[in-house]
Amino acid sequence: MKSKRHNQTEGRSERLLECHAWLRPVIICIFAALFACLPAKPLQSGKVSDSNAKRNISTGSINLPSDVPVHPKYRRWPAPQGGQSVHVNPPPLLWPCVNRPNISYDLRLSQDENFSDQSTIKADDLLWAMYNPHHVLDPGTWYWKYRVKRSGKKIKWSESFRFVIHDSIAKFSTPAIHDLIKRCQTAHPRLLITSAELPDFRKRNTESEEARILIREAEEACHIRLPGEEEGKPSRKGENAYERKKYAVRASKALAVQIYKPAIDLIKAYLLTDDDRFGKGAVRIAMHAARWDPDGVTHMKVSNFADAKLFHLMALTYDSCHDLLSEAQKNILLTAVRIRTDRAVRSFINNFEGRAFAAHNWQFIVAQCTEAAVATLGDIPEAELWLSYLYELWLNRVPVWGGDDGGWSNGNHYFQLNYETLTRIPIMYRQLTNVDFLNTPWYRRVMQYIILSWPPGSYCAGFGDGYDKETYPPLNRIAFAEILHYELKDHALQWYIEQCLAAGNLKLADDVMFRWHRLRFPRPSGQNNTALFSGIPQAQVFRDIGQVFMHSDLTRSELMHSDLNRMNKNVMVTLRSSPFGAFNHMHANQNAFNVLYGGKPMIHSSGYYIVMGDDHHQGWYKHTRGHNTILINGKGQSFDTEDYGWIPRFIDGKNVSYALADASNAYSGTGLSLFQRHLIFLKPSIVLIYDELEADQDSKWSWLLHAPNPFMKEKNAFSTGNEYGQALVRLKGSVPVSAEISQTFDPPAVNWMENKDEHGHIKQYPDQWHITWVNEMPVRKMRYLAVIQLGASEDNSVSPAAGNTGDSYIIGDWRIFAELDHERKASFVIENRSLKTALTYKSSNWLLKNRQFQTDHSESTVLIENGDVKEAADILPRAAEQLFLILHNQLPGDQL
Repeated sequence: MKSKRHNQTEGRSERLLECHAWLRPVIICIFAALFACLPAKPLQSGKVSDSNAKRNISTGSINLPSDVPVHPKYRRWPAPQGGQSVHVNPPPLLWPCVNRPNISYDLRLSQDENFSDQSTIKADDLLWAMYNPHHVLDPGTWYWKYRVKRSGKKIKWSESFRFVIHDSIAKFSTPAIHDLIKRCQTAHPRLLITSAELPDFRKRNTESEEARILIREAEEACHIRLPGEEEGKPSRKGENAYERKKYAVRASKALAVQIYKPAIDLIKAYLLTDDDRFGKGAVRIAMHAARWDPDGVTHMKVSNFADAKLFHLMALTYDSCHDLLSEAQKNILLTAVRIRTDRAVRSFINNFEGRAFAAHNWQFIVAQCTEAAVATLGDIPEAELWLSYLYELWLNRVPVWGGDDGGWSNGNHYFQLNYETLTRIPIMYRQLTNVDFLNTPWYRRVMQYIILSWPPGSYCAGFGDGYDKETYPPLNRIAFAEILHYELKDHALQWYIEQCLAAGNLKLADDVMFRWHRLRFPRPSGQNNTALFSGIPQAQVFRDIGQVFMHSDLTRSELMHSDLNRMNKNVMVTLRSSPFGAFNHMHANQNAFNVLYGGKPMIHSSGYYIVMGDDHHQGWYKHTRGHNTILINGKGQSFDTEDYGWIPRFIDGKNVSYALADASNAYSGTGLSLFQRHLIFLKPSIVLIYDELEADQDSKWSWLLHAPNPFMKEKNAFSTGNEYGQALVRLKGSVPVSAEISQTFDPPAVNWMENKDEHGHIKQYPDQWHITWVNEMPVRKMRYLAVIQLGASEDNSVSPAAGNTGDSYIIGDWRIFAELDHERKASFVIENRSLKTALTYKSSNWLLKNRQFQTDHSESTVLIENGDVKEAADILPRAAEQLFLILHNQLPGDQL
């Protein structure tokens, strides 16, 4: 059922520009008087609030190009170059792949720009478009170049590229591949565990609860029915090519899944117990899989998941149950593994290293290929090539979905599909090399992303495919955090683990994904069961992935799992504007925000993840219209890396958190030229959105808002709520706007795949609620100001704002002024006298006159709290630094 209501918002915007212009000087005088009584504190030159600011402090606002993506789908330029200061020593060197037969590359690396020095590093006949020196390079300026060879015929050298190494950066020296191969054992088993570890491993786990669970599951796996290969054919044909492909993928994957987990359980139980029943059970399954046609229903082109699961289980069986195999069985397994794995890895070489995204490969297949290579090294000639490529790929590209700040751009749902790869492979390399592959900036900082984007007892941030499937943090996420805590000794993660287990009434021993790690690497007994929360801010920007998370009361040091009710009052505000754009499982939702109250969605992205690529997915769930952002003339952002956003500014204070998101490059072909969104969180319960919009033509600007629960019309506002709280939303525009409420999707959410819930019932996808505000007359420039007040359901703390006069609001002790006249310079001033707090944007000249200090940049954002000053000017994400250097040969502010 569809319900619509139209309204002219009362107290409409036509009065904003006429009746209250006289208030501006009054407000300015009030704010100036406030700051005249604050204690002076000089502002250091270039001081900003972001911890990474020292690598790139802008002299003002930055405009990134609209026609060049920060993360192209295929690499377009060599990196590093342009004098970039690299962040790790040695840095990976990457260049565009030449996708033709018989291609190889030569490379030169030197501190001599003429490459004539004898110390010049030479690498010839490289089969892939990447190189890692593997040893620490001397500080200073370095030069490098490469050339392409086809069938041995040399093409001229590229131009020379330049980068800078500072002595202070992280150092990460790794063995060269030939040394790694030498360190691989010749004996079996060598992968899940080594033969030297087995006696102590078995003795230690005799009375282990998790060992008993594994053995019980293996007992059941001994008796599984082996499916026929024909069961991998779809039972449903579909009405078009898209549906036929989806049904074929599902059937192929389901066939492999039927035997994959039972085989892995049996392999692990055999290693744990030395009971031949389990080993022979695994061999039975592996030999059955080896008979399947590699060019049939489990071919990688039908389902690369199915293909990889099969060669992986066969490789693990070969390695772990080696002593139970006859020579004939060994040969059969090696042949089957060789055909499938070689085909997969060769499809990667001189291709995959240059691709920005390939979700399935990074989720599982890279890891499965790597383990197949190690398991069969010395027995399959090509295994050395596989491992050589995959080792270099790991060093040069991980983390592919993030940056050094620790985030994951594909969102929390698909992040969990990478947990195993992100732990198993670096731990395996550490076992082989004695180098800690987890000791990198991303692994050290990912704990903040884990906690802030998905707190205990809460829904997740709401970005990326599958976010709607997630409620409380699942057990595999908790187990992933537990591994990182074990490996990195991070106490904040210990707190997170305890709180999540308590909130979900979960037991870590029930986790399957990382059970083997816990069995293999014993945890110290008597761990602190009252871990204190420390080291995590209430708000953080993950600039490399373009996401911001803000909390009013994420936790306090005294909050233990016995007091989880305090989480019911946490307000979580999230914002996305990503340099990665909207490719793969990411959505076309640059500059979109979500608000959660008490861990439940209040104002949130809408739609359902039924299946990737269907009408609802493409037309609503992934589309801009399904998110809390902007449409221009009914059009949204494209599904590409070309349409991207970024987070230029972020400030976090005691009373205020602030972020500026820029989606000016996210609306190609629409005429939009500017979309900057300022998100201000006045803690603990007020969210402000201030939008600057411009186009090359008069346009209709749709301001979108979604909620899982009904919107109700109030006086001059709309309300919604959840079981813990309520929200009151007011919106003003620079010209008159009208609002429309609806509660249906277009396209509708149809469960044509008959997806089932955990109880085996066909899933239902109920309607949600949506409001669209749009200006009544088309205009080229537009401003919006939204005020969202939040409060608990039982205390009626959400009340209408007092003193609503034109461009200003008075809410409690907060005074809010935002310039809505689109012919005037965009600016705002927000202040709270009792808290001695103010946030200003492009207003610093008048705000700080008569003070002993002044801001560095006239267009900066400034937060003052009790005399402490934080100033934010635009800061590029790290990947955009390289792009800026290519285009301008310098970074903003000459901070090279």
